Amino acid sequence: MMRVHQQTTTKKRKIAYAFETGEKAGFEDLKKWIDNNYKRPAPVYSEVRKRCQNEKPSLLELCKSVLKQTIEERKASDDLAQERVELRNDQVTTFACEYIMIRIRMCFESTDAADNYIALQLASGLRQCEIFRDDLCEIRESAIPTHVVQFGQAKQRDGGQSFCMMKHIWELTGNEFVVGLARFRNQFKGHSTREISLWNQKLSRLTRFYFPLAFEGPSGTHINRTIYAALERHKDKNDGSTHSDPRVVQTCLGHTSMTTAPHYLHINVDEDGSWGPVAIIHDDKGNRHQFLQVPRRYEQSEEVAAELAEVCQCLISRGCELSKDNLHQIGFSWDTLAHSDLRHFMK
Repeated sequence: MMRVHQQTTTKKRKIAYAFETGEKAGFEDLKKWIDNNYKRPAPVYSEVRKRCQNEKPSLLELCKSVLKQTIEERKASDDLAQERVELRNDQVTTFACEYIMIRIRMCFESTDAADNYIALQLASGLRQCEIFRDDLCEIRESAIPTHVVQFGQAKQRDGGQSFCMMKHIWELTGNEFVVGLARFRNQFKGHSTREISLWNQKLSRLTRFYFPLAFEGPSGTHINRTIYAALERHKDKNDGSTHSDPRVVQTCLGHTSMTTAPHYLHINVDEDGSWGPVAIIHDDKGNRHQFLQVPRRYEQSEEVAAELAEVCQCLISRGCELSKDNLHQIGFSWDTLAHSDLRHFMK
């Protein structure tokens, strides 16, 4: 996450320098940096050209002449991207279905917007821009309680306005999803790009916390869409379908072709898969109990207090010691515990 944030900051600085100097050397330095830091430089070139057209139109021709790929550079970029996809698929991570369902429900019921986003994306497989923008993607309830109807989609040549599909929703009902999505979108109306960028850093940290096994290779919240596709592939097989995995990925994520499917095949789900971060606590008889860890929060809030109360009652009900050491192992910070009187929960 920190590397991605530093990369974004450096990109802004490099672009600003090229625009300020207005010299070929500045754009050549920017191109070299982009080529070294992005597996697909072409979309970044396009982004810079659009900014140049809006902010420094007098430099647009210079920008276009430098920020372009030769045939050799394009081939090298494609080869590197292919190598990374192959490496990602060398080792498949398998999560337990039950764990994913629990995380969706917990994140959906959380008062934290980052948790809500993770729940919505895991449950639906929508892209980030589709979750944020009601003008791009409209979601309505359907007659089937486990589905919604999606109107509009990103990354379509016609703008996606003619796109329409029935989308399966995991763990949540269609009504819960539609209401939760509307509530989430209302929270971010009027927010600046910088505010959303800072929020994205928190979102990335949470995703890494919930699914650490999946981050040996790729990073970012794109993993949520991969997990959604894995759930759909698992359901498809259980339903007795004969579809191939790439075909399921294409249809459930609304892709125009199956060529991008290998990017979504390195995660599987089944009944016996791995859980996310857990703490093993022993009771007074030596029996092992497994607790889902909570993201370590350092602020004092009603949400943290509610989490703490729930976990304390869970420890007591399982016959485990209600100690600050056990609570810290589950995920609560020492600062939070220092401001909490555990005797209150022993009543």
